[in-house]
Order: sequence, then C-alpha cells, then structure tokens
Amino acid sequence: MGFPVGDLSTGVGVGVGGAISGLYDFNSHFSAGLQTGFLNFAETDNQGLTLSAIPVVAVGKYYFSESKFKPYVGTDFGLYFLKAKMNGSYNFGSFGTYHVSMSGTETELGMAPTVGFEYFVSDKVALDVNAKYTNIFTSDSSIAYMGLNIGFICKL
Repeated sequence: MGFPVGDLSTGVGVGVGGAISGLYDFNSHFSAGLQTGFLNFAETDNQGLTLSAIPVVAVGKYYFSESKFKPYVGTDFGLYFLKAKMNGSYNFGSFGTYHVSMSGTETELGMAPTVGFEYFVSDKVALDVNAKYTNIFTSDSSIAYMGLNIGFICKL
C-alpha cells in the first residue's frame, strides 16, 4: 500500500500494488539485487486523476541479526516509469458540459529508504514486513509516498 504525502496527497488517493525481487545474500548481513512492481494510486474526491508507477530499481539490505527474526535497513534506487491519467466531465456554464481525457508518461529517478524485518517460519520461507519512503525526483517537484508492505520470501 502506498500513502501519498506532500503535493501528491492533494491529487490522488491511496495506492495498491505489488512487487517481485531477486536478491543475492553476499553474507549473513548484506543482500542486494533488483526489484520491479506496479503501484496504482486511485482518484480522490471524484477529480478523475490517477497515477501509476512501475519501479525498476536496485535494492540493498543490511541485516542486524542472524537469527530467525532479522531486522534490517535498506534502500531502493533506480527508475520509476510513471503514467498519469485524468478523466472527467466539467460544466462550463452556458458553454455546456465537456468531457476531458488526458494522459502523460515520464521516466524519473527515485529512491526509497526502507526499515523492516524478516521472520523465517522455516529454513526457506520468511515473512517480510517493511515501511519505505519513496521519493521520485520529477522536473517540477517530487512525487513522494509512504509504503507499508507485507510479503513472503522464498530462498532457493
């Protein structure tokens, strides 16, 4: 789930999506790899504005423990493919009501510092719970949202 903050919170509602990662454990305290996913922010107040983001990012995690419960800090850094859409009908008084539909795409750099934990329920399967603050650097301002994520890890 993505909760918009700053300027983004005035334009769109809560975002929902998913992601898939592939990480390599360099040692018991550090792993890194790649991640991609999809997040779609819903319209709010019937304004007709939606935003979707597809991140393709490098991921790094530092673990503070080697036990079944592994708290960590990390960061994502990479490209965010953004698409904004606006659909709505607007009343212009004596000129009548007009339907407007617009969309635009951008590719921008962004990063997301992360705090979380992994809890291993077996040798190969873990629960991953984290919070991350994503900041996408656009030309006019930044797009920012707070992500609360729950997922599963399967070790090969």
